[in-house]
Amino acid sequence: MQIEPHFYLNCLNFIYNMIDLKQYSQASLMAAMTAGYMRYLFNNERNLVYLWEELEHIEHYLKIQKLRFGQAFEYYLEQDDESREVKIPPLIIQTFVENSVKYAMSFDDRLMLTVTVYSENINNQDYASICIMDNGPGFSAELLKKLENTDTYAENENNHIGISNAIKRLKFTYNSLAKIHFYNSPLNGAVVEIHIPSDGHAQRRNVHEYADS
Repeated sequence: MQIEPHFYLNCLNFIYNMIDLKQYSQASLMAAMTAGYMRYLFNNERNLVYLWEELEHIEHYLKIQKLRFGQAFEYYLEQDDESREVKIPPLIIQTFVENSVKYAMSFDDRLMLTVTVYSENINNQDYASICIMDNGPGFSAELLKKLENTDTYAENENNHIGISNAIKRLKFTYNSLAKIHFYNSPLNGAVVEIHIPSDGHAQRRNVHEYADS
């Protein structure tokens, strides 16, 4: 419901312009990436998806932005094999990737956005850890202060709906087992870390909770 039409229209305009300029390979690639991106949005009615599926969707989005912005935008995407089959609510990562492009994109400096997903053990619990990082201006001090208590932020925030919805969905799916942290890198840029429990029992339990809701 929160898909912004101008993103889709921008993709169509790009395809039209590339065809008009006879740059058919770029038009073809944009058409393929846009189709994959929109298909994932409209055909995904599941409460949980595999992390590899979510990362494939993220890559479609990042390739679209690379085609649009050229040398002004770079990205790096990596996932280890152990985290591929972990399940996550769809579009959680997308929320923060889109925010990076929206708030950090500048034609004065090249935006570098990285998404890394890896397995780790935290307090004897297996997690899939997701790190979204950019080299933009970072979070404002005011926003970071609000995000210190994510539960309060999710209940009271009206401006950054995507962030508050993501926090609520993580809490609903994993209760207190999922963790999310926001901070600025010492090298500049915003960092979002999400830690998803990779224990299969926790995921099956929460699928049942969705069914009962």
